[in-house]
Amino acid sequence: MIKRDFSHTWKTPTGLEVKADIPPYVWMYNRGTIDIDVSDARECDHRVKTPFTMDLNSPEELIKWLEELKIAESDCKICKAHIIHRESEYRQADECDICCKERLSAEWAVENAQRAKEEAAEEQKMVKKGYFFKTVAWVHPSRGGDDYMMVWFSVSKPTVAQVQKILKKEGSRVMDDYGTKDLRTGKVA
Repeated sequence: MIKRDFSHTWKTPTGLEVKADIPPYVWMYNRGTIDIDVSDARECDHRVKTPFTMDLNSPEELIKWLEELKIAESDCKICKAHIIHRESEYRQADECDICCKERLSAEWAVENAQRAKEEAAEEQKMVKKGYFFKTVAWVHPSRGGDDYMMVWFSVSKPTVAQVQKILKKEGSRVMDDYGTKDLRTGKVA
């Protein structure tokens, strides 16, 4: 009898260790194809869509069938690890998930540093104009939809009532999701 939440690990002919998980819904719906989640030692997950019949009667038959699947393999161009070949919106071909995460983190750090630099320049410009407080508030629309951020500068620190009036005018259902920064000291006021 085959377990309804089946998992199997094996090595491909090239030595790549692969783990396949067959989700329970496969046994409920015979659609002719299934999605099998496979992963390798570098935590590179991939979904393989493959033809499938319910004619497999034992775990041994299922294991034999899995081990005969053709899984595209490659070497990570950065760390040289042998991986399941997969491209996605963020992951480049021949790049393992770990190297992809490191590359994306580095890109994100550069973007954040640039954004912080631009924000600091804008704040200094506003201080020169006489605006000493920056308020950042999140509007949570009462009619639903995505939250959005509002930013405004002021000469004096806005009162709670002033901020709530602005948030109410914007149609926010939450009136206390904001912060005010004193631009002279850099501290949240």
